[in-house]
Amino acid sequence: MLFNVSKTALAVFSVCSLSHTSLFANPSSETNSTTIQQLASSPTELITVTGSRQPLAINQLAGSVSVLTEAEIAQSSATFVSELLTQFANVDLSVNGGVGQYAELRIRGAEANHVLVLLDGVQINDLAQGGLIDLAHLPVANIARIELLRGSQSAVWGDGAIGGVLSITTKQAAMDNLQQSLQFSSGQNNTYQGAYQLSGRSDDLDYRLALSHFTTDGQNISLVEGNAEKDGYSNTQVQLNTHYQLNPQHRLSGFARLVDYKTDYDATDFLTTGLPVDANNVSKGTKNTLKAGWLFAPENAQWQIDSALHYHQDKVDNIENNAIASASNSTEAKLLSVLQITHKVFPNVASSSTQGTINLGLEYSNIDYEQAGPVVFGDPNYAENMTKNSVFVDSVQPITKAIWLNTSARYTDNSEFAATTDYRIGGHWQLSPAVNLFVSRGKATKNPTFTERFGFFPTSFVGNPELEPEKSVTNELGLGFIFPGVNKTTNSLDLTLFKATLYNEINGFVFEPVSGGFTSANINGESERQGWELSSTLHSSFGKVTLAYSYLDATEDTTNLQIRELRRAVHNGSITINNEYQNEVSTYLGARYTGSRDDVFFPPFPQPSATIAQPAYWLINASIQWQARPEVKVGVKGNNLFNATYTDIVGYRGLERNISAFIHYSW
Repeated sequence: MLFNVSKTALAVFSVCSLSHTSLFANPSSETNSTTIQQLASSPTELITVTGSRQPLAINQLAGSVSVLTEAEIAQSSATFVSELLTQFANVDLSVNGGVGQYAELRIRGAEANHVLVLLDGVQINDLAQGGLIDLAHLPVANIARIELLRGSQSAVWGDGAIGGVLSITTKQAAMDNLQQSLQFSSGQNNTYQGAYQLSGRSDDLDYRLALSHFTTDGQNISLVEGNAEKDGYSNTQVQLNTHYQLNPQHRLSGFARLVDYKTDYDATDFLTTGLPVDANNVSKGTKNTLKAGWLFAPENAQWQIDSALHYHQDKVDNIENNAIASASNSTEAKLLSVLQITHKVFPNVASSSTQGTINLGLEYSNIDYEQAGPVVFGDPNYAENMTKNSVFVDSVQPITKAIWLNTSARYTDNSEFAATTDYRIGGHWQLSPAVNLFVSRGKATKNPTFTERFGFFPTSFVGNPELEPEKSVTNELGLGFIFPGVNKTTNSLDLTLFKATLYNEINGFVFEPVSGGFTSANINGESERQGWELSSTLHSSFGKVTLAYSYLDATEDTTNLQIRELRRAVHNGSITINNEYQNEVSTYLGARYTGSRDDVFFPPFPQPSATIAQPAYWLINASIQWQARPEVKVGVKGNNLFNATYTDIVGYRGLERNISAFIHYSW
C-alpha cells in the first residue's frame, strides 16, 4: 500500500469536509449563477513558472505546485521567507532557535540539500554547506511571488532538484513613471527594520531598486539552565532589477542582489551536557547574486532565444572568541541559453490553450570552493573546482483539447563524476470542467558535495573518487476539483499521492581501516519516501481560507532495516485565513501544526548517540493592517502569539513570541 490512513489524517480530512459543508451549504444567488465552465476558464492565479522553461498554465502541468502571490505575502506581514513556507503541504522547516538562526528546508522527506532554490531564476543554494539553503537570510520586503514545485525536477532545472524546486520572484518596476515607498517597523527584543524601494520606467527602460536593513537583539536559544545570553542578528540587502528594450527584437535585463549579515551563535558543550551553551561566537557572511540576460525574439516568429549569465557567491567567516574558527567561499558561474518554440497543435482553434511549447537548452557551470581555518587536529585549508555541461529538452504538448503531455530530459557531463541522465514524463487530463487528474514519473540526481568528498579536514578524511551521484525516482498521482464560492469566486480541493525512492545515498562517516580515518561511500540500500498531500482554498463570507495537510512516511535503509528519517514530521498541517473589510482593514491568521519527529543527540564521550522524539506543536501567527490613507498603511503583527515552547533541533529553543508594528508610506 502507498500509505496508511491514520486517525490524525482522518481528523484533518473531516475538518476540511466540515469546513466545506458549513461554508457552502447555503450559497448566495451570485454563487448559483456562476457556472463551473466559467470558473474553469477564468484567468485567475493559474500560472506556474517552475513547471517548464516557459510560463505554463497550471491546468496543463503534470505536477503538484503551490503559490503565494504578492498580495498574500503582503497581507501576512511576514519579515522572512521562512515564516511563510510552512503553510505549504509537506514542508519541514528546522530552525536553530530564533530569528536569523540557521533554517533548513525539507520537501516530502527529501534531504535538506535536495531542494533547488531559485531567486529570479538564479540558483542560490550554498555549495559551501553541501548545497543546503539557509532561509534565515531571505527577507520578503521585495518579493512578489513564492512558488513550490514538488517532486523530481532535475530534468528541467538541473542537479539537486530531488525533493522539488522553490522559486522566489522579486518585484519588478511599477507601471508608473516613478514610484517610491518607505517602510519602518519596530518590535520586541530591540527589533527594527527599514526598507526603501524606488522604481520607474520609460519607453525602453525600467528599473527597481530595493534597500532593506534588519536588526534584532534576538533571544536566548540555549535550553541549559544558567544560560540566558541573547543571540542577535542583522541583515542588510541591496537589490536592483532592470530591463532595456534595445529594439523590437532584442531585450537586455540585469539583476543584482547583495546581502551582508551577522549572526550570533552558541557553542556546543562537548564535556558536560552535549548541548548549546552561551559563547562569544558570530558568523559574518555575504551573499552576492548576479544575472545578465539577453532575449532575442524575432518579429512574427514562433521562437525566441533566452540567454543569460548567472553568478552566485556565498562567503562565511565563523569567529569564536574573536578568532577565525572556519571560513568558506563558494561561487558558481553559469552560462545558459534556451531556444523556446511555440507552435499551434490545433490550427483551427483560435486559443493559446491549444499551443504546444518546446524548449531546447545548453548549460555550462563552473564551481569554485575554498575552505580555510586554523590547523589544529588536521589541516582544513583546501580549494577545489568542478565544471558541468548540460543539454536538456522540455516539452508541453496538447494531445487533445483536454489532455496535456509533459516531457523533459537532461544529460549532464561532470568533470568529477560519471555523466547523468534525468527525465520527467507526465500527463494532465481535464476530466470535466470541474475535475482534473495528473500522473507523472521522474528521475533526479544530486552530485556529491565537496564536504562529502573531502570532509572538513582533508588530511584525516580519505577522499572517495568512486562516489556516485544520489538519484531519486518519484511517482505521483493527483486529483483536483474546483467549485463555486461566494461572490463569483473559485474554490479548489487538491489531493496528491506520491512515492519516491532514493538510491546511492551518501554516508559521509564510513571508517577507513587502512588510514584509521574516515571516508564516504554510497549506501547499498534504498530510502523510501511516500505519502499524500491535501490542500484546499475556500472563499467564505469571513474571508479566504486556505487549508493544507500532509502525511509522510520517510525511512532510510540502515543494515537492511528501514528506520524513520530524522527531522521529518509524519503529520503537518496549516490553516490560513485572509480577510479584507470595507473600512480598508485587512486581517491575517495563520495556524501551523508540526507533528512529532525524531532528532539525534550526541552526548559527551563515551556515551553513545541517542534518538530523541521532538513533541508536536502549534504556532499561531496573526496580523492586522489599516490603509489609513491611499499612501499610508499601518499594521501590527505577532508571531507565535501563544508563546508555545518547542524545539526543532535537540537543545535549541524555538522562536518565542514576538510582536511588532509597522508603517508603510508610498508616493
